[in-house]
Amino acid sequence: MRGHVYLVEADADDPDLKGQTITKYFVILQGQAFFRKKIRVSGVLATSNTAARDKPWNVYVPVGKVDFWHKDTVISCGDVYSYLVEEQVRQKLGRPVGALPNEVMAEVDLALAISLGLADPPSH
Repeated sequence: MRGHVYLVEADADDPDLKGQTITKYFVILQGQAFFRKKIRVSGVLATSNTAARDKPWNVYVPVGKVDFWHKDTVISCGDVYSYLVEEQVRQKLGRPVGALPNEVMAEVDLALAISLGLADPPSH
């Protein structure tokens, strides 16, 4: 399940949509063995808002790199979310929309490490 992407309902982060929920892509961070036994699953959100794509805790995925995203996308690793598996993933969503390639997940791993202070951002 690690690297699988689901659609979830999340609080809107746009001030104009305050108090509303919107559908977001949710990238699962946990492996298969853990996922089946857990009540909650941890992951990060992805967005088509690419304004912060150059931040070291974000992963920019250009259109065409992942077949189920039809726009440039940013995986935001600055915040890790926890969702109830039964409520969000199994009941509402059914199946994942796809899985990220290993090369993108390697970038997610680095962005997470930077976000958590476990790695330094690359110097340019």
